[in-house]
Amino acid sequence: MEILISDRQKINLVKRAVKDLGIYTLNQLKHEKDSELSISFVLPAEIRKLNKRFRGKDASIEVLSFFLKDEEAGNNMLGEIVICPKEVKARCTSNREMVNHRIGLLLVHSILHLTGYSHRNDKDAKVMAEKEENLLDGFGYKKLTFI
Repeated sequence: MEILISDRQKINLVKRAVKDLGIYTLNQLKHEKDSELSISFVLPAEIRKLNKRFRGKDASIEVLSFFLKDEEAGNNMLGEIVICPKEVKARCTSNREMVNHRIGLLLVHSILHLTGYSHRNDKDAKVMAEKEENLLDGFGYKKLTFI
């Protein structure tokens, strides 16, 4: 399992904690050991551009995820998650702990999407929310700092 991290933004980031949470989540989901996941941390302008290009929405948001696996091409890349820490901070009205929790939640949520989970209906949303909570609790994210 390889987690590739790209940091193209200005907020200090604890990359080891991000990588550890990503590996833990994929291992708990029993995902293929030889797969790769790319996680990029970007500025609002970059995520806004991606959101407009791929979703047709001209707005800066917290996170986007892109499924990239192509089994026919022998591609082991699960996908890419793009997170904008500045947008996360802007949406968190309280302290640094809240920002850290939100980054962890967005990372786990995006990995769940890339591994087939969705929240299109109430039943699926409940399953996904419980899975997120269990993964975050199991990892012990409250003790870690992402930013």
